[in-house]
Amino acid sequence: MQGAIHTALRVANQVAPSSPPIAAFFVTHAMDDDSNRRHMRILSWNLNHRACRRMIPLWISDEIIARNPDAIFLTEYVEGDDHEHFSEQLRAGGYMSISMTSRVPRQNQTLIATRQMHRVAPGIKSDLADAITPNFHMVISGDLRLISFRMPCFTGRDALTTKQATWDLLHQRLRAEGDVPCIIAGDFNTALTDSNARGLRGLTQFIERGWVHGLPRSGHSWKDSKHDRPARVIDHLFATPNFKVNDAVFDWGFTRHIPTGKQGVVGYPDHAILLVDLERSA
Repeated sequence: MQGAIHTALRVANQVAPSSPPIAAFFVTHAMDDDSNRRHMRILSWNLNHRACRRMIPLWISDEIIARNPDAIFLTEYVEGDDHEHFSEQLRAGGYMSISMTSRVPRQNQTLIATRQMHRVAPGIKSDLADAITPNFHMVISGDLRLISFRMPCFTGRDALTTKQATWDLLHQRLRAEGDVPCIIAGDFNTALTDSNARGLRGLTQFIERGWVHGLPRSGHSWKDSKHDRPARVIDHLFATPNFKVNDAVFDWGFTRHIPTGKQGVVGYPDHAILLVDLERSA
């Protein structure tokens, strides 16, 4: 599996904008089940809808399917008039189970699509902020929990306090699942270079509990296109200790579709695609 993502990307990045889904180019990793081991590829991507309904460019589904993930986690997704068409494109690529969080006015949602059938698990309920509930989505597929999560960008004088409280709610919800296999990925809006005061503690809690970190060895996941600020690694994947990471990449190949001058414009993704290959042992 080492380097398998890079092989996939060499093919995916040759796909023309109008090309049909090419899931048949690869073998689904989840079907590799010999010796009680399974391989799984996770794709996590922030679509930059910024809490408003946006038309999804047609090439988005092509870029996703070309990378042949077994599970798709989309953050900053907002259900719009083209949601059903987008879902049909994913189903045509083999992702027959699609679910998302409920719509909350002026808030983002998060979506999960999988090849294997899944059912929705209870989420996080909180009166702390409207943004918390629609940015957490857990599904169950077999004995596996898949969680798509985005840490909201809270504002105001209580922003950091609210962020820490959201971390507490997240970890409390994950502990409620016990020792079952879990994978969580998304836009955590927190980097390992941040201070505890700015939310680092939320990331280190995963590491202290023995969860593996699907962190690419190089690159960044987000860059402010409007201001001259350092690029950041704020998109993450963590998995319970019964997984190991075989490969992880921040993939910016999709940017060839974005017209000149439109980088960072709402509706065009401004985060890298995070691709992680995992291997699970019994």
